[in-house]
Amino acid sequence: MTVTGKLFSIPAGEPFLRNLAQAILSGHVPGEATRPEPFDLARYEIYLPNRAACRSLAQIFLDLSPNRATLLPRIRPLGSAEEDELLLLQAEIDDGLFRDTDLPVAPAMNAMERRLALSSLVLAWARQLRDGGSGEPGLRIADTPAAASEMALDLMRLMDEAETEGADLSRLTELVPERFAEFEQLSLNFLNIVVEAWPAFLAERGMLNPADRRNKLMTLETERLARVHPETPVIIAGSTGSIPATAELMKVVAGLPRGAIVVPGLDFALDDESWSSLDQHPEHPQAGIFALLQTLGAERNIVQDLASKTPPDNRTNILSEAMRPSETLARWPIYIASTDRNAVADALKPVCLIEAPDEQAEAATIAMVLRDALETPDKTISLVTPDQALARRVSAELRRWNLRIASSNGEPLRTSVAGRFYELIADYAASGDQIVLLALLKHPLTRLGLQKEAIGKLIPLIEIAGIRQAWCGNGIDRLIRSIELAARKTLHHGPINQFTDEDWDAFLDLAGRIRTAFSELLDLRGQQKIPLKQIAAAHIHVAQAFAAAETDNSAALTANADGEAMNQFVAALAADVPGPDLLLTDYPALFRSFIRHERTRPMRDSDARIRILTPVQARLTSADTVIIAGLNDGTWPEVADSGPWLNRATREALGLPLPERQTRLAAHDFCQLFAAPKVVMTRALKVEGTPTVASRWLLRLRTLLKGLDLEDALAAPRPWLHWTATRNHAEPPLPAKAPAPCPPLAARPRSLTVSNIETLIANPYAIYASAILKLAPFNPLGADPGGAERGQIIHDVLHHFSKRFGAELPDDGAHEFLRLFDNLAALYGEQAHIQAFWRPRLERFAHWFAETEPERRGDAITLSEVRGSFRLMAPGGEFRLRARADRIDLHADGSLTIYDYKSGEMPKETAVASFKSPQLPLEALIASEDGFEGIGCTQINGLSYISAKGGEPAGEQLDLKTPANELAEGARDGLATLIAKFDDPSTPYPALRRGLFSNAYRYDPYAHLARVAEWADEEDSEA
Repeated sequence: MTVTGKLFSIPAGEPFLRNLAQAILSGHVPGEATRPEPFDLARYEIYLPNRAACRSLAQIFLDLSPNRATLLPRIRPLGSAEEDELLLLQAEIDDGLFRDTDLPVAPAMNAMERRLALSSLVLAWARQLRDGGSGEPGLRIADTPAAASEMALDLMRLMDEAETEGADLSRLTELVPERFAEFEQLSLNFLNIVVEAWPAFLAERGMLNPADRRNKLMTLETERLARVHPETPVIIAGSTGSIPATAELMKVVAGLPRGAIVVPGLDFALDDESWSSLDQHPEHPQAGIFALLQTLGAERNIVQDLASKTPPDNRTNILSEAMRPSETLARWPIYIASTDRNAVADALKPVCLIEAPDEQAEAATIAMVLRDALETPDKTISLVTPDQALARRVSAELRRWNLRIASSNGEPLRTSVAGRFYELIADYAASGDQIVLLALLKHPLTRLGLQKEAIGKLIPLIEIAGIRQAWCGNGIDRLIRSIELAARKTLHHGPINQFTDEDWDAFLDLAGRIRTAFSELLDLRGQQKIPLKQIAAAHIHVAQAFAAAETDNSAALTANADGEAMNQFVAALAADVPGPDLLLTDYPALFRSFIRHERTRPMRDSDARIRILTPVQARLTSADTVIIAGLNDGTWPEVADSGPWLNRATREALGLPLPERQTRLAAHDFCQLFAAPKVVMTRALKVEGTPTVASRWLLRLRTLLKGLDLEDALAAPRPWLHWTATRNHAEPPLPAKAPAPCPPLAARPRSLTVSNIETLIANPYAIYASAILKLAPFNPLGADPGGAERGQIIHDVLHHFSKRFGAELPDDGAHEFLRLFDNLAALYGEQAHIQAFWRPRLERFAHWFAETEPERRGDAITLSEVRGSFRLMAPGGEFRLRARADRIDLHADGSLTIYDYKSGEMPKETAVASFKSPQLPLEALIASEDGFEGIGCTQINGLSYISAKGGEPAGEQLDLKTPANELAEGARDGLATLIAKFDDPSTPYPALRRGLFSNAYRYDPYAHLARVAEWADEEDSEA
């Protein structure tokens, strides 16, 4: 073929679209002798890689027009294999052959419909393998809908790639299966089924694959240009002809009398030997342009350089040398010997490399560089990275300065407000996890038919009253049950005791609204083989019910861009298209699999000077400063992966490009960006704690610079990392001291329980927090019943046993004991560890208790949970001591015995006698003063502890040897002294840590409030 038209190149580092527009207006492209007249421009046809480039070029033509108004050329998007989105050619064929509404090309099937249909095929295939159809029983491949969805996505990419490259997948039948491993044989067999069934499926629906449709439209346009052979200028710019159909179009354009091809960044500095070897190096950044020129039958020397810089920038030559093919690396010594090191150093002055210790430091440093660049008026700056997690980190860092950012990629739809809302609904419907429900209730879109203020007040209260209770469990029914149990004040908690009957009614009403809103999804639980569209439709209805305001209007769901995008996404899932059948429990993972690749609409701000772009989006753009971020191998470039369906040998046999082509595209992007006026390169030395390897291009460049004795040429001119490390620097905090608050006498408690007295001795600060500040600890979210609940159950079982059998013991005490335990444990729902660990221990204790109780009981009548009090005149006024004795036995002789049940460690008698563990002595004091309700007896026969741990031994009884009267008198004196001490307004309530009370400190709920970890010494001993 004779190249009649002109071939041009705009060098890396120069504004491609602006240079293109200026070259067209000056007549250089397509090689006119004179400048085009204003009306001539409308007859130009210009093809660019994508729609974004078309919009930008149109705006540049307007900016370059003297009056900012002109007749624009017809600018059309090509679509390129180099683009992630593979934008389709939607040419306006205006020569009369076809009407826009009557193109002889079927519409393209949308991505969601394709993926759903292919997911069903993959699931059916995986099910067949699992059932033994593979000849290998039990082989499990993609045996969940989510895994099948991911494989379907890879299958879509393979089909698009095959159609883009013109490869015939039906040739798979020609391959010899014995050449491949078993899984590869299975893959080939499945692909053969797809190759046969998929075209029939498309034909039945009257649709095409997107890549196939693009090729057909491209072919129509190619045939039109070849037939019409227009005399008007036709220009293709910015494409390297990666798609064969595009390359065919470029061949036709190159043969037109006024046709022109403008390629980006042709390397004129690369020597001829290296250039001619590029067909063996698909990873080289110039391999694509080399292949295009081969297709056009053109040599590199006929391409005109549209450079505006004179002389050419030496920086592109340096990178060209660093990137040369491996076969000609022997030329490096020649280059090093003949190169002016000072010139290289000068060329690299606008370039620097920042190696941050981790990804967060990298993001913070980039944000600081971006912020600094804005100090120069009218300068633009772009952050370019394929690492979207890094881009989001940088955006978050920039928010501290409220900077305007133009992002061309949008935000992940899953992490948007609406996306998170829908995901929480799916998760709770499948799991019933109350933590997920709480997150959903606190979501800003949740209204449940209530006013915003009303639901805002209710949610924290229902969290306390229901969700944070250890017996809550999973599911809405358990939540309602939890609220009902709490309403009985089974668990005494400060805020719970303050709720009114109206509050409890409001809680139950809200729980009922939750159940009603979820009903459509919950009705699907337990069903088998539910169509995806049915689950998705129910998902939409539940979201609408949760977002409904008091007027039942759920317009808030679609009130902004991410809401609209989310609405379109779930509507596509619920559309009447073929899709997999699944269990409700499989739906959240499938939902995440689909939404993972969706993004919100890009936020384009024409006045923003900061842009965050992917390498694909950065093509043909320009900025005064470019930050090339994430330069780690595996990120930029990504790992060359042939995908799960075909190995390299099969791809090569089918004529599909090897994965290294993606490396070439990434390398070309890097070279283009490296030539920007000012460049900052960044990478993280560790990502998620794992050491990284620098990008291969960075390693090559540094190796070459080392040979030139310019190892420091890429050093940052400013201490960015130091500034980043110190940006949040604050003076070291002074070491905390143990708090010792000293409230006034009027605020000090005038009534405490006997257990409070023990706490007052061990850790007065806990009494200050609970009795004076009125702070009550919340149960942790999602925690299983623990030691506190176990102790509560044991006490309740013993209480109910004594209440029922206080006068006469049953024949089978152990059986009755365990029956009571099972009834109380049932309050906590199906908790496996209660049955697996608690019940066996309680069973051992029950038998011990039943064997020893007759001797312990004797002729006594047992009373349980007996309330009592004692009044003491203290310096601050009357003080009331309160108690609720676990058990009091009334003997026939008129005496009584007081018992205290322990589910943990029992105190030592020395601690009891010395008023360090005063609970039983204080109860003895109350009894000696006839302070227990309904007892009427002051003669104390004994004081005992009963251990109910259920270990070895199964049970234990400790009878205090010190006479009860003596302990009671000691308790009277100790209590009087203790209360008198704290009635002194100068006495503080210090936070203490003493070795004797280590067990009490182990369960201190106020330790974080006292900042114990900052001042406590594990070796502290009793003072």
